[in-house]
Amino acid sequence: MAPSSALSKLKYGEHQAKGKKFQQWLAGKNLETCKVCPCTLKYDEIPFREDLHNQIADLPNDIIDAAKPFDLLKKNNTFKITFHPTAPPTRNVWEGVITPSAIFIEDCHRDNGPHASEVTQGIYTKYHAVETLKHIFFMIIVNGDTVGLIQEQIWKGWPATKPKECEWEHDTDEYHAVMGTEIGKIAASLVLGAFEPGTRRISKIAAWEYFDTATPSLRFDVEAVEKKSTASVVQRKQSKGGHRLPKSRT
Repeated sequence: MAPSSALSKLKYGEHQAKGKKFQQWLAGKNLETCKVCPCTLKYDEIPFREDLHNQIADLPNDIIDAAKPFDLLKKNNTFKITFHPTAPPTRNVWEGVITPSAIFIEDCHRDNGPHASEVTQGIYTKYHAVETLKHIFFMIIVNGDTVGLIQEQIWKGWPATKPKECEWEHDTDEYHAVMGTEIGKIAASLVLGAFEPGTRRISKIAAWEYFDTATPSLRFDVEAVEKKSTASVVQRKQSKGGHRLPKSRT
């Protein structure tokens, strides 16, 4: 955590400070402080049962509408995935949609086992090469940390002040702040776990509210960057659950 004097100079305080760190790690900088390890988790190693559907007609309207501008829904390559708890009261949940180049997360919560970012990567790579990933969507978010930051600090005066859709570019105050939320951590950790630092970045974050849901959805755009010299890059250990993130739910 940044010193209180440094936090006081930031528009969005601790969230912004955390997001700046994620941006640095994604760029391959200060990796000695990064606790996110390369992820090797495979789909078959996820300790939850599955219920798999691959019919576009069954997808929620909010996902269909979010996917249309990018032409993401491919008839034979779109899968609806639901992981439910295996032994209550433990609640490990992942629900969403996988399509070529995009992940749509509707619900995720972890009590134990692999982290949300690792489970997401394991699901995506069952169907598509991780190198194809370009968009990470979090639909109709209920995570209080993330919703509070967006509605109460960025969209001050919400709901009167909320835009139809807004985008926060790489290396801006709002971008850093959203990256520092619990949902932002999942997106950043997914990219850090899947790719060598310095080879991918989250170029943009978009937010919108779907009709009268009164809660935002988010899109994190992932793009390749030219690989720089790795002479100063700190070697990270591979992990199937090595990094520490708080329990999260979209």
